[in-house]
Amino acid sequence: MRSLNLKERYPSAFPKLTRAQLKAVAEVAQCRTYHDGDILIKAGAKDFKCDVIQKGEVEIIDSTGDEPRVIVTHEAREFTGDLTNLAGRASNVDAIAKGTVEVYEICNSELEKIISTNPELSDIMLNAFSERSVALRELHITGIRVIGPQSSKDTFRIRDFLARNRILFTWIDSENDKGSGIEELLHHFGAEEKDLPVVAYGNEWLL
Repeated sequence: MRSLNLKERYPSAFPKLTRAQLKAVAEVAQCRTYHDGDILIKAGAKDFKCDVIQKGEVEIIDSTGDEPRVIVTHEAREFTGDLTNLAGRASNVDAIAKGTVEVYEICNSELEKIISTNPELSDIMLNAFSERSVALRELHITGIRVIGPQSSKDTFRIRDFLARNRILFTWIDSENDKGSGIEELLHHFGAEEKDLPVVAYGNEWLL
């Protein structure tokens, strides 16, 4: 699995909370323990929690391309999440426990309470969320792949649905991008041109 050193490129996107700030989080959120390989956040999930890490590490993984890649590894006193938490949109990434992990799980209502009542934490978290959104755009995450011809009404319907719901996706035009390896991609998924349009998520599923 490939790994990116995102913290060096975007240091302000991954701040560490002070122990006093961690204590303030503990006053509004419950602590939960995860074990190695447990899923904290699954890509596509809505209303997922912002996790403040008390102990251990959490890997943020993009599984939408040909090969999964670790975007960043959160450590103790860091936190997961980005602007999708506040917008109520689906997560674009997975969050996986690395070893035994203890986190404070902050649901949306608790996150809103922290933002409205704790200016110090609010500034740190909102700035980090904003910076992470910039970083994710520059990483060119594939998201859901839509493979289909431009002239197909079904291709348009799928793209329109994903766009309206702000779901990250990459459209591959099978009609006009003949030289982009579409035949190999369809073969990889066990699909044929007669099956188009198809929708794929990494190597996990195909519709």
